Amino acid sequence: MMGTFLVILVLVLAIILHEFGHFITAKLFKVKVLVFSIFFWTPKKLLGYLSFKFRGTVYKLGLLPLGGFVQMKGFVKADKPPNPTIQEYMKNDPALKEGSVVNFDNTDQDAFINKPIWQRAIILAAGSVTNIVLAFIFFTTAFLIGFESYTNDVKPVKQSPIYESGVKKPIKIISVNNINTKTYFDVVTTLNKFYPNPVNIRYITCDNSSCKDKVVTVKPKKIGKTYMIGIKPLGKTYTKKHNFFSAINRSAKLTLLFPYLYLKQIPKSKSTDIAGPVGIVYIGSTVYKIDKFAFLMFCGMLMMILGIVNLLPLPILDGGHILFLLIEKLRGKPLSLQTQNRVSTVMLIILLFLTIFFLHNDISNICNGVNHLR
Repeated sequence: MMGTFLVILVLVLAIILHEFGHFITAKLFKVKVLVFSIFFWTPKKLLGYLSFKFRGTVYKLGLLPLGGFVQMKGFVKADKPPNPTIQEYMKNDPALKEGSVVNFDNTDQDAFINKPIWQRAIILAAGSVTNIVLAFIFFTTAFLIGFESYTNDVKPVKQSPIYESGVKKPIKIISVNNINTKTYFDVVTTLNKFYPNPVNIRYITCDNSSCKDKVVTVKPKKIGKTYMIGIKPLGKTYTKKHNFFSAINRSAKLTLLFPYLYLKQIPKSKSTDIAGPVGIVYIGSTVYKIDKFAFLMFCGMLMMILGIVNLLPLPILDGGHILFLLIEKLRGKPLSLQTQNRVSTVMLIILLFLTIFFLHNDISNICNGVNHLR
């Protein structure tokens, strides 16, 4: 229950900070922000309870937890003629549909559309950048807290290659082919480098009176598509922590590398590998039961994914609006609102179908016991 609550809390935090990224950069470039809303759809009867106005901006809480939006003055420029309202042209854009129509002059300096393209691009990208910064903070916190790791103390499996090589009792593996191994993870990763070749294992074995340093050569055995020598962790653990600078360094590398790894993995993914909101909460609550490190890393990866997806060049996403700005830069003028609206409508329909698919997929995976953590 606590894990579920924390995942939902992290998702809400992601939405708030994403929209705050748009909000603060809009303010920085002196763009008037009309509405700052967490979630969509605030019934008119509840506006008095779920909204308030402060310094020209209406702050709202919606009832549909599918995101949020920041409505800026003059987000789009009307075509001529005629001079329709924003809602008439952008009726399929949730952000504009939720807000109110405010007339503005094309020369208004606090209108989004009248700002330089580079400023508009920064405002649009700021939400995703905020999510990525939050991911970096989660990663750094995880490395500072540390994680439980098995030591290099192992026990042989009966009838396995190492058991048949003479190792019958628990041992401490200190090196594999002269490569030092301090943890069970080190042992496994080093062994994988040399499979399927025989490996020289240096280990320490102790009895009641003394400890001995020995070396044994083990020939791996193929089981299915993998090789093994037949060892299991003895169960001894320790907490591996990083100092501040090491944590920053590792988090920076992970943050920079993650987009490449994530986008590379997408084409290889199966339908059962994809998780929607329900699946994310379910996975997160499961990870929470493992340890704090795993949960913080999960939160960091979730923030990274939200940031990356929002920057994809797809209409109705921030990346789609940035793509429209790039086209405007190349053409010397923006696409007509009619064209933008048509493209956005198609994308909105696709998004609705994807939402239904994700929901069905999440429920099916949970009912079928699909393990996303494999």
